[in-house]
Amino acid sequence: MSKLTKKLLLSYLIIIVLMAGLGFWAILSLSAVNKNGEGLYHDRLIPLSLIAETAKFSENTRVQMLNSVIFKEDSTKIAQENMEHIDKLITDYKHKSMSEEESEEFNHFVENWNKFVSQVEKNISFIQNNQFDEALAGIQIAREPFSNASEHLKQLLEIHKNQANDLLLENQQKYEQSRLILMIVIVFAIILAVGIGLFIGKVITRPVMAISERARQIAEGDLTGDEILVKNKDEIGELASSFNQMMTNLKSVVSSVHYSAEELTAVSEEMAASSEEVASSANEVSRAMNHVAENTEKGNQSVIDVTSVLLELSSLIQIAKGKASSALENSNTTFHTANEGKEIVNESINKMELIYNRTVKTEELIQRLDQYSQEIGHITQMITSIADQTNLLALNASIEAARAGEHGKGFAVVASEVRNLAEQSNDGARQVAELVRKISGSTTEAVQAMQQNRLEVEQGVQIVASAGHALDRILRDVSTTLKEVDGISNVTDEEVASSDKIVALINELATVMENTAANTEEVAASTEETTTAMETVSSSAEEVSAMAQELRSAVEVFKI
Repeated sequence: MSKLTKKLLLSYLIIIVLMAGLGFWAILSLSAVNKNGEGLYHDRLIPLSLIAETAKFSENTRVQMLNSVIFKEDSTKIAQENMEHIDKLITDYKHKSMSEEESEEFNHFVENWNKFVSQVEKNISFIQNNQFDEALAGIQIAREPFSNASEHLKQLLEIHKNQANDLLLENQQKYEQSRLILMIVIVFAIILAVGIGLFIGKVITRPVMAISERARQIAEGDLTGDEILVKNKDEIGELASSFNQMMTNLKSVVSSVHYSAEELTAVSEEMAASSEEVASSANEVSRAMNHVAENTEKGNQSVIDVTSVLLELSSLIQIAKGKASSALENSNTTFHTANEGKEIVNESINKMELIYNRTVKTEELIQRLDQYSQEIGHITQMITSIADQTNLLALNASIEAARAGEHGKGFAVVASEVRNLAEQSNDGARQVAELVRKISGSTTEAVQAMQQNRLEVEQGVQIVASAGHALDRILRDVSTTLKEVDGISNVTDEEVASSDKIVALINELATVMENTAANTEEVAASTEETTTAMETVSSSAEEVSAMAQELRSAVEVFKI
């Protein structure tokens, strides 16, 4: 999508967004008005109908009670139906939302109505029992709560009327406010649309008019104007930039053509003068070519002598090349042998390091075994000491058992067994101590031997490493020798090739010199033809000079 199209779309989008916002706000305003209308119906009109219906049925209830008393007949059934209907109306009214004032009046109405209903129920009982005097007195009593209930119903009606009037005023205010805002936004949208149209027209028209004016000046031959300054970053700006570049290129072309026309005039004049000089020089060249032919014959004999010398030199270089190739092969063999020896030495170093690590680990294990042997010796000494003490205790127990007589025989047997076990433990401990002593001696010798092995392995690693370093030096020396011998071989190859090329070139030179001798004669003949051609060039140069004058006159129409 082009930048100019984006600008136009952006301007339209601004107006569309403004109109969409206006429509959305209008929808919100209509929603608020509709909500108030629904509130007017549900919260005001329906409660008003309930109140009016309640007043009607309550008045009819009172009339029915009076009829029953006055005409001495039972009309209580209608009164009971009226009260049931009023109870249902009261229940429906409770489910409606009420303000604090409305709720207070409604509660007062319900309170007085309940008093009135209580008295009516008593009167119904009196009438059904034909106690009309008592019923008449009851009607007098019920007059006050009925009047109070009716008054509270009137107050409820007044409250609903006031609230309905407030809601109507609110709707009117919303209507006036919405109409004013709609008019303001519509006027603003019109002004904005006109402003955007003027701005877009200005952004597009002004650069186009500037480009048109500069194009008219260029058509009249005026190239002295400045570049068109356009701040647009869209296609109009690109058009202006391209037009400026075209104008710059046109200035450059006109300047180049004007300069070239002047140069062409000067060159054509110089060419006419030079053609005369060339004609005279051609005669001198013809004479020189004859001398060249004579010297070429002498040079041909010298080339033959040089060729024989170079052939002998080429044979000597071939012998040197063979010796260099043999030395290169021997050096390669030595290098590969030394390289294999280095690999073997590296492998030996790795093996010796592995042996060294294992020797160190074995030495640590034997030292740990020697520590365990010493700990076992300490434990054995402890067991021997415990066995001696046990033996002494068993002896004391035997003495005490002997003193006890018959009662200590069983204890004497146990003491004897304990003494035997102590002696066996003592013997076993001595045997273990002897074994530990022997193991300790062996482990000490093993530790010393492993330490000696570790030292010898370290020396072996150092010796093998020294051998590896020596082989590294040998490899470096052999590698250097290889490079030098290879360089000699390359040089001999190049020398052989060069000598062959020289011989070939000398042969070619002999051929060329022979051809040169023949060509010089042809050149001598051609110089005469060149003299004739130079006369033709001189006349052509005069014609070119006239054409250059015409071109310069055509270019002078443009002002740079």
